[in-house]
Amino acid sequence: MSKSKLKYSDSHDHCLGIVGMAIALYAFDCGEYLVSLSLKEGQQDFVLTDDFVNFSSDFPDPSEALQNQLGHFKVYCGMIFSNYFCRRYCAHRTPNIDDIQLIEKHVCNKASTQMGIAEADAHQIAQEVQHSFRHLYSDNSLCTDARNLANDLLSKEEMSQDEVNSRLSSIFE
Repeated sequence: MSKSKLKYSDSHDHCLGIVGMAIALYAFDCGEYLVSLSLKEGQQDFVLTDDFVNFSSDFPDPSEALQNQLGHFKVYCGMIFSNYFCRRYCAHRTPNIDDIQLIEKHVCNKASTQMGIAEADAHQIAQEVQHSFRHLYSDNSLCTDARNLANDLLSKEEMSQDEVNSRLSSIFE
């Protein structure tokens, strides 16, 4: 993925992107995998539990393994698309079709080369997730919540899972 084309424009844009990834976890009922959000120098900005990061498809039943791998990929797609849409919609900018195609190409490539997911399946999941998050961010109340959370992250520089959970869990109940 061309990082220069989609890189963060400033610290507020960075905060919106991080918050967008957290929103995706909660949208997929995976908020428990979030450890923290941070803007502090030398720290990861978005930290996930080892259970999520080291996801294994080592299941006895091959069809169960595939379903779990596809589910994990769907959450990954959601985090990437939500990062982008949060940055665009919450800043009152229109998403760019070229950016969306670039993101889709990136996630599909990752699915086929690193996750063993067929290109057609990856493409279908990426499109479904992209449409879902585009629709989700068309809700102005979500954008207001995301902007408020991003502003708090910008001022605090770090937020724990509990702080994020208190802000996002009620949105997706």
